[in-house]
Amino acid sequence: MRVGKLVVVSLVSVTVAVASGSWWFQRRLMLKRVESRSHASPEMGATAPEAAGPRPGGERRAAPGGVPADAQVPAATNPAPAEVAAAGGVPGEWADRNAEAIRALEQGEIERALELFESCRAAYPDLEVFRRNLAEALVRAAVREHEQNSRCSLCLERLERAVELAPDRTELADLLERWRRERSVEGEFWRESSLHFELSYDGLRRDLLWGSTRLLDGLERAYTDLGELFAFYPVEGGRPKFRVVLYERAGFSLLTGLGDWSGGAFDGSAIRIPIGDLAAEEWRLERVFRHELCHAFVRAIGGDGVPGWLNEGLSQWLEPVQEARRDEEARAARQALAGQELYSLETLAGSLASWKDEAAIRRAYQQSLAFVGHLWRQFGQRAVLGMIEAGKSGKTPAQAFEAETRQSLQGVFEEWSRR
Repeated sequence: MRVGKLVVVSLVSVTVAVASGSWWFQRRLMLKRVESRSHASPEMGATAPEAAGPRPGGERRAAPGGVPADAQVPAATNPAPAEVAAAGGVPGEWADRNAEAIRALEQGEIERALELFESCRAAYPDLEVFRRNLAEALVRAAVREHEQNSRCSLCLERLERAVELAPDRTELADLLERWRRERSVEGEFWRESSLHFELSYDGLRRDLLWGSTRLLDGLERAYTDLGELFAFYPVEGGRPKFRVVLYERAGFSLLTGLGDWSGGAFDGSAIRIPIGDLAAEEWRLERVFRHELCHAFVRAIGGDGVPGWLNEGLSQWLEPVQEARRDEEARAARQALAGQELYSLETLAGSLASWKDEAAIRRAYQQSLAFVGHLWRQFGQRAVLGMIEAGKSGKTPAQAFEAETRQSLQGVFEEWSRR
């Protein structure tokens, strides 16, 4: 790498629900229908025993103290991509060492990059390029380790040092604050693991203690169903197990900034779900699991380029296991939009994080579900999933749709809007 050449390396993305709009919208606000049937399944509908104590058939262990995951606050933004630059105006030895560190960082050898950047920083403590490059490497190391173990104390230490080295990068301070907030809420949560999930919750809550095996079973069913649908299994592909954290409503709202209308959130590293009374709410959880896991699959497959309406619409569409229920709910959503002006696809392309009006949020979700349901039924599963996979072939979702169907996505939307 030549001295003076600027190399831009994207920071590992830490997508939070407030930025991505990946949350589960409560059905009581979405579809105006009477839930006349029972929602409890044989596996997930049982009530918690009266007595507390060791739960049969499962291991119970206390979570050690440490750093929490990237908890959310309403105004938070993701760590922005940082410039990792070659050094100019320093002796060749140190410029070469800096260049070697950049190559190591690009190749994922973060610990080696840290060692080299540390030596450059020690030799030239006042040189800005070395200070900023070291900060970037520290952030990447913290984020990667945090994804593997959210209770990693070293993650917090490294992020704190990165904030000190790069105080102008306010997104790092926001991330640090989110991690600290989560630690204050989760405290000494209990943890249990299954093949693809790590479930965390307040071990003093007897309903969760006794219901955790059923919840993990429900998560595994959702993972299997979505894996078969997408022909993709994130954990088998190398992703760490999904963390699922259950909170009291107050703790959930503190971490996510989301109101009572939200039944769950996926922030890129964890699925966060508010639970009041498990016996009363368990019927809805399998739908929440499927919704939030769908967001995780979409992000793993399509990255951050998937339009918000497609991401949210598909996640809602796949909530029910039964095809008939999907059609019913998509029709109900379309009927609820009758007489209302529809949002453009551009308006719904990004996040709903900044939206404050619950009526507007409800309408955005209804429209997303109704339109994705229309695309699925009229053009097939392949056309919808192909838009998510578009980035792999360098296409936009609209280009992928047209290649599959020979029709313009905008034209299809306009025709559907007039109905």
